[in-house]
Amino acid sequence: MCFTGGPCSPTPVPVAGELTFTALSAGGLHTCGLTTGGAAYCWGDGWTLGAGTEVLGMCFSQQRCSPTPVRVAGELTFAVLSAGGSHTCGLTTAAAGYCWGGGVHGELGDGSQTGSAVPVAVTGGLTFATLSAGVDHSCGVTLAGVAYCWGDNRSGQLGDGTRTSSSVPVKVLGQP
Repeated sequence: MCFTGGPCSPTPVPVAGELTFTALSAGGLHTCGLTTGGAAYCWGDGWTLGAGTEVLGMCFSQQRCSPTPVRVAGELTFAVLSAGGSHTCGLTTAAAGYCWGGGVHGELGDGSQTGSAVPVAVTGGLTFATLSAGVDHSCGVTLAGVAYCWGDNRSGQLGDGTRTSSSVPVKVLGQP
């Protein structure tokens, strides 16, 4: 369904910008890609782009959307990207976790319940082997093999035995 009234395509079309991507991750209203050099680009909903500009609200008008890839702000080099509902998380080549976009449920993991138009570090000094962004929460497995999650926990999705949301990483139960 096209919310903006713009053109839709029932067949695949090339992503604009002549960039070469090694990985893509599709989120709720946005997509992000990782280039061969580790640069992150996102397109779609303006809040989730990580480009340093705060565009509030859903992407139902062209003023809040970017139909072409926009470079994520900062000089971070990413190894992994994961697009969630209204946020994205990335793992740098130094194994540090960063997230950007909507953060009302604490899904950025920076200790706040606010969004960020630029990548913010996941708090706690953890080094990750992998990260995954969900609808309103995120999880990561550290280099030591321990799973942590943060964000919305109304359905128990953080795995900590509670239904209390957390804006900082909490260890999933049953691990060392």
